[in-house]
Amino acid sequence: MTKSMIALCCAAFVCVSCATTGGPSAASSDNSVRTISRSENDAPVGYTLKTNSVLFEFRPSDYQWVTNGTTGKWVDISAIPIRRVTIAGDFNQWHPGNVQMIFDGRMYYLPVSLNVFESGRAYGFKYVINGEWWVEPPSKTGNAASTSLENSSANLILRIE
Repeated sequence: MTKSMIALCCAAFVCVSCATTGGPSAASSDNSVRTISRSENDAPVGYTLKTNSVLFEFRPSDYQWVTNGTTGKWVDISAIPIRRVTIAGDFNQWHPGNVQMIFDGRMYYLPVSLNVFESGRAYGFKYVINGEWWVEPPSKTGNAASTSLENSSANLILRIE
């Protein structure tokens, strides 16, 4: 799949659930990632790889901080009334987009077809609350990487093997 095809898919953000009922990137141009901390036993935070999809999962209670997309100010996540959660990352040119995650009463989730992603690549991403609050990865998360922003921000990393 070419980069232009990925951009096209991501512009529409191919959502698996639609067909069923049921910042700057941390990755450099060579797809290497500056990992903050990593243990071989760490399960990735923020997503689960399924057979044909990536299930993005956001549980607000797992996170402590958000940064304002305009000012860069850090705020405790509990101070933000959550009305809408979206995803921004390398796969959609860091546009939070209009595809809202589904809330099931305890967490937000969004299944996305694996066809959107290239294998052998790492994708930086963040959850975005109400279109303006960028969720910071929990401390000591194995799949987080620092950014080049001056506010010590980090991104979650999705690895497609």
